[in-house]
Amino acid sequence: MVADLERRVRRAYEVGRLGSAAPWVLLAVPFAAVSLLSTPLPPVNVGLGVLLGAAIVALRWRGRGWSRGIGLGLGIGLVPLVVPTVARLQGACCGTGAAACSADCLTACVVGGLGAGVLLGVHLVRRQTDNETIVSAAIVGTLVGTLGCVAGGFTGVGVLATSLAAVSIGGVMLRPAPRGT
Repeated sequence: MVADLERRVRRAYEVGRLGSAAPWVLLAVPFAAVSLLSTPLPPVNVGLGVLLGAAIVALRWRGRGWSRGIGLGLGIGLVPLVVPTVARLQGACCGTGAAACSADCLTACVVGGLGAGVLLGVHLVRRQTDNETIVSAAIVGTLVGTLGCVAGGFTGVGVLATSLAAVSIGGVMLRPAPRGT
């Protein structure tokens, strides 16, 4: 009887944790929708949107610092989502495979990744942030940014992730020491 009650309480608790991810996933839907405005590969962007939603659910379910990084990740991911999307809408990042177009698209992804890295780094320097939150924010930010940089192919996504990581490492190194040390 007690074991059955414990099992039902635990199940209700886990379902509640999963349910708490719903608002965050709904918040991510417009990011995927924006990426569809300018993509040459709509099925890939839809798949990336689903992957972003799944990552948010997993991080929210995991809780603690993993959950705290979701909002930060959505915020920093806006830069690498918007910069290449605007470039594509203006014709600079055309996605036809021409060398000039590819270079423009990669430049937009580098600028977006650097911008996201700077935002994450500034956050880390100004606030005391645990490692789980940093990793979670980087995962979500990279997935959001990938929605914008997918037009640059694997190289576009690679330069986005590398740029974001390179700049945010400085923030990790400069962040304040945890309290109590």
